[in-house]
Amino acid sequence: MVIAAVNRLYVLDLNILTLAHEAVTGPALDSPFCNSELTSCIGSRDTIVDTDNWNKLLLPLIDKNINSTKLDINALLVCGSVRQGECQLRNFPTLERLREHRSLSGNWQHVPVVANSPLASTAAILVGDRLFVATGTSSEIPTGNPYREAFPAVTTRLLSDGLQTVNAGSLDGEAAVHIRVEYRRHMQLNYLYAFRDQHFIYWLAVQPRSPNTGAALITRLIRVCLEDDRYTSYSELELQCRSAEDNTLFAVARAGTFYSNKRELWAIFTDYEGQRSAIYVEGGQTILD
Repeated sequence: MVIAAVNRLYVLDLNILTLAHEAVTGPALDSPFCNSELTSCIGSRDTIVDTDNWNKLLLPLIDKNINSTKLDINALLVCGSVRQGECQLRNFPTLERLREHRSLSGNWQHVPVVANSPLASTAAILVGDRLFVATGTSSEIPTGNPYREAFPAVTTRLLSDGLQTVNAGSLDGEAAVHIRVEYRRHMQLNYLYAFRDQHFIYWLAVQPRSPNTGAALITRLIRVCLEDDRYTSYSELELQCRSAEDNTLFAVARAGTFYSNKRELWAIFTDYEGQRSAIYVEGGQTILD
């Protein structure tokens, strides 16, 4: 088992319940006002300081052994909040830094992928060569930061193309959805969970109902087709959970998981005050079809 924490990665041996390997990922010199390589900054370079690295994404890279049908996990893709949310390659299970892996090519080393703030969320899933990522924002990071202006809220990235967005910048459309800069401070989405069902990718997310200050939170299920290179299939559906006893609205999802064998989405919802909770179950023959 691999655990990602603040400034640390851990590999646990579950057979004897001990720590097998540990790696340090921070603090690292960083500034939200500089690019990922720290070669260009807005204003003074005095903003570059030792910064905690909140590991946001941890995914195994599966390598098929050419001499057998076995799928081996021999590397991890790890992305943290420092350096604009760039990623590292780590050996599994030793957690040593790697410079390359056969599944990852191109100039990926300094590509921002995840949220660059401790308070902002990231939910991602890797399907073959495609990395589906949803990334939130935080009010502590200035919305006018040019290093994040073009950063998508939801996107499909290719491992074989240096983690770049599919069709990035194409006039015919790209595999990305953006939130306008002027709305980001008030439309801070919290992406909780990503999963695949058949030919679709889903994200469970919580957001304000409108950009207006103080707007009530709602829960949405975001969906996009697995092979959609221009996001013409992108859609959102509001989810509501109500009590059968007194019709109490549990509007805010807190966590979720998907049981693929039953095609069921299970989630924990609370009311607006966070005082009451409920379990939400949605079967595949309704929302997911």
